This record gives sequence, C-alpha cells and structure tokens, in this order.
Amino acid sequence: MRDLLTISISTVHETRHFSLKFSTLKVVLYAIALLGFLLIGLGSTTVWLWDHWTNSESYFARKIEDITEEFGAARQHDQKLIHTYEKVMNQQGRSLLAKEQDHADLVGQLDQLQETSDAWQGAYQTLLNKLDISNLNEPKITDPISFKSVKLDSDMKAIMRNMIPSGFPVQDFRWSDSFGWRIHPITHKREFHKGQDLAAPTGTPVYAPADGVVAYSGYEKGYGNLIEIDHGFGFTTRYGHLSKMLVSKGQVVTKGTKIATIGDTGLSTGPHLHFEVRFLGEPLNPTPFMRWTRHDFNYVMTREKQVPWGSLAEMLRLRTLMARKQLLRSVVKSVASSDASVTSTSTGLSTDISTSLKP
Repeated sequence: MRDLLTISISTVHETRHFSLKFSTLKVVLYAIALLGFLLIGLGSTTVWLWDHWTNSESYFARKIEDITEEFGAARQHDQKLIHTYEKVMNQQGRSLLAKEQDHADLVGQLDQLQETSDAWQGAYQTLLNKLDISNLNEPKITDPISFKSVKLDSDMKAIMRNMIPSGFPVQDFRWSDSFGWRIHPITHKREFHKGQDLAAPTGTPVYAPADGVVAYSGYEKGYGNLIEIDHGFGFTTRYGHLSKMLVSKGQVVTKGTKIATIGDTGLSTGPHLHFEVRFLGEPLNPTPFMRWTRHDFNYVMTREKQVPWGSLAEMLRLRTLMARKQLLRSVVKSVASSDASVTSTSTGLSTDISTSLKP
C-alpha cells in the first residue's frame, strides 16, 4: 500500500475515496509542470513578440521620417538645380542677344568704314590732281631756275626757313663790326671781316638759326671758342669768341636750340658773338639771313645773289610733294588694313554667333 495515495472527499451524504499510484502521480505532476513551463514560455514569447513589434513600429517610423527628410532635401536640391539652370539659360539668352547686337553694330561700322575708305580713295586722288603729283618721280634739278617761277605754299616756306639759316642767333644785342673790309681793332691791319659782330654781355645765350649737325666745337686761333654747324644744301654757320660751348661735334641740333653763350675768347676787344654764314665754304653777308622772316619771305633772295635760290626752292618743293604723296599712300594703306581687320573680326563674330544659336 506504500505505492498508493488515497484521497478522501466527504460530502453531506457520503464520503468517497480515490487511490492513486505514486507513479501515476508523478506523471500527473510532470504533466502539470510541463504545462506550467509551456504557459511560461508562451507568455514570454508573447511578451517578446509584443516588445519586438513595438520596437519595429518605432524603427519603421524613424525610417519613414528619415526617408521623408531625404526626400525633402532632394527636392530642395532639385529646385536649386532648376533655378540655376533657368539663370544660366537667361544669361546665355542675354549673351546671345548682346552678340547679335554687337554683330549688327560691327556690320554698321564696316559699312561706315567702307564708305570712309571710298571717301579716302576719292580724297587721295583729288589731292593728287590738285597737287599735280600723280606722275611725280624723284626730283632732278639740272638747269638754273628763277626763284620767282617756283610756287611755294606756306608749309614749304616754313620748311625752307628751318633748313636754311634765318633769324637772329642772339635776342638782345648791339650791332658791332659788319661784314666786309675793315681795320682790325687789335692787329690794326686792313682785312676782310667774314661775319657780323653782335655785342652782348658775357653769358648771353646763342641759338641755332636752322636745323643741322655740329661739324666743329673747340678752340681755334683768332676765333677763340668756336662752333660750326652744317645745315646741308651747302650752308654752314660759325659762332666765335664764345665763353661756353654747349654742343659737341656730331650732335644734331634744331632751329632755336641753345648752343653756346657769348664771351670774349680769342682776338676780341670785348664780349660779343662773331656770326658767319657760308655757302659752299664762301662767306656771305649774315645780315639778310638774320632779317629773313616769314612775313618777308623774299627778303634774302633779293639781296644774296650767290645762292641759286630758284633751283634750291624747286628741289625743296618737289621733295615736300614727294613726302606728302608717301604720307597719303600710307594713310590710304592704313585705312585699307583697318577695313580688312574689321571685316575679319566681323566674320569671326558672325560665325561664333551662328554656332552659339545652333541647338
């Protein structure tokens, strides 16, 4: 009876007894325990599934929020790209319009330049006809020409006075010994005075009366400090008894250049300038050259007969006309080159605009 378990259940009417074997009881207990474990496992699984579901829901919610934010950022980026594209297209459109306007302006300028070129050509031919230098070649002067027969305009006269000594080499002075025979104040001998003496204080400026090249600058017996200038066309001038020489041999000077100061060096009785004008080495009277002005252009020609003024004036006239002809040719050539350059630029711009307008 040891392996039995008796359970008594009493009621008002009766009492019942139940007997169970211990082995059966163990089975029942094991079944109950197993059932308890199953219930516990089921409950744990239920709790885990609930927590997992809750966490998954929040995870997906966060994912949805992230995706929403990324979509918003992408949309903003797309809007910026669209705005940039529209801006670039507007700029390109304005640029194309500007190029079209520039092209139209260049075409107009080209037309104007063409008209100008035609006008220059006409003016060039008109000037050639008026100047009578259409068939002009290098000047050739063979026979003596009368000065009165040579027609010089104002420019030619100005050029002639710049190339041949004219005007006074000293501004403030006193007339002293003149050109010609005299008794020398120091040697007391009768001799030919080859220049004109202009008395002035020591240090008074001396100016070149024409363009030229310094042929000599130094000391010479009798003259003292001496400067000689070669003006071309056979003319030279000399300046003696100087205190200071401001130019050197080989130096180019122009009319009005300060070349020295007055002194009393050499055979001199006081500060003065000894001024000489020579043609082909022969001394001429300097006074007509000093009194030669643009207001009395023929003054020196009527007083100095040793110079072939007609041939000289004709040569200067022809050389001036040649220079004008060359200048006119260079101007016309320059205008033609400008036209060609503008045409090339306009053509290139037209090609660029046409290429830019293609889709």
